[in-house]
Amino acid sequence: MPARTPRQDGTDSLAASVGHETAGRLLLAAVESFAERGFHATTTRDIAGRAGMSPAALYIHYRTKEELLHQISVYGHERVARLLGDAAAGPGTAAERLAVAVSAFARWHAEHHTRARVVQYELAALGEEHYAEIQRLRRRTAELVRGIIADGVASGEFRVADVRGTARALLSLCIDVARWYDPAGSDTPRELALLYAGLALRMVGAEADTITRAVDRAAGVMDASGEGEEPTAPCAGTGDTASAGARSSARPGHEDTGPAGG
Repeated sequence: MPARTPRQDGTDSLAASVGHETAGRLLLAAVESFAERGFHATTTRDIAGRAGMSPAALYIHYRTKEELLHQISVYGHERVARLLGDAAAGPGTAAERLAVAVSAFARWHAEHHTRARVVQYELAALGEEHYAEIQRLRRRTAELVRGIIADGVASGEFRVADVRGTARALLSLCIDVARWYDPAGSDTPRELALLYAGLALRMVGAEADTITRAVDRAAGVMDASGEGEEPTAPCAGTGDTASAGARSSARPGHEDTGPAGG
C-alpha cells in the first residue's frame, strides 16, 4: 500500500484549523498514532516523536493527550454535521436529499479514513465533559438523517416501519467504511459513496426509478463540490480498542444517543 499523504486523508485541513504550525503538526501526529495504536497505547512521547519534537514541546500546546483527542473529535464531528445539515436543508425530494447525505457521509469516511477511525472509535477515552459534548453532536447527525427519512415516509417515497432504527443502520454502515477502507483498493471514495447512496435508498424502500434519479443527483452534487481535500474550517475547542472501558457500548456506531460524525 502506498504511503499515505496528508492530502489523501484530509488531515492537513485539520492541522490548518488550529492556526499554529507546531500545534497542527502535533494534531496530525496524534491522528496517526491513535489510529495505529489506539488512544490508551499511545504516549505523549509517541506523538511528539512522530511530529519530530520533544515531549516538552507537546505540553506547550496541549495539556494532555486527551485534549488532542478532543480537538480531533470535535473537528470531525462538526465537519460531518455540516455535510449532513447541508444535505438535509438542500433542494430536492427526500430521496435525493438522502442520497446526497449518505454519499457525503460515506465519502468522508473513505477520504478521511485515518482520522475517521479516531473520531468514531476512540470516544470512550474522552473525559466526561468532552464525551458529553461529542454525544450532542452525534445526536444532531442522527436527527438530521431521521428527519430526511421521516420526510420520505410522509411523502410516500419511502416505506419504513422504524425510522430511528433505519437511520442508525444507515449511519453505522457508512461509519464502518473508515475501518476497512484502503486507498490502494479498487473502489474510489466517489464510487463507494454512490454505491452506499443506492443501498440506502433500497433500505428505505424507494422505487427503482426514484433511486436512479436520486443517485444521479448525488453524483452531480459530489462532482460540483470537487474531490480530495476538504475546505479548512474553524475547530471548536482548544475506534474500537480493547481498553474501551465502561462506555465501550457507545462506540461501534450510531446509538439512539447519536451517531458519530466524524
